[in-house]
Amino acid sequence: MALAVINKCSAIINRLPAMIMVAIIDMALAIIDMASAIVNMLTVIHAMVTAININILIPVGSAF
Repeated sequence: MALAVINKCSAIINRLPAMIMVAIIDMALAIIDMASAIVNMLTVIHAMVTAININILIPVGSAF
């Protein structure tokens, strides 16, 4: 009985590093996804700002 429990515990402990690695990889992938989403958002914001600058600053600049 005790031997079976010890075997089960050692099996779980042996599997832990792989589980931790998988969790770390999942987390890294999630962080990469988030970073790419932020970059996409910044690109969109940059495009919007550029459009606003072109629409507002150039006419105002040519008016003076």
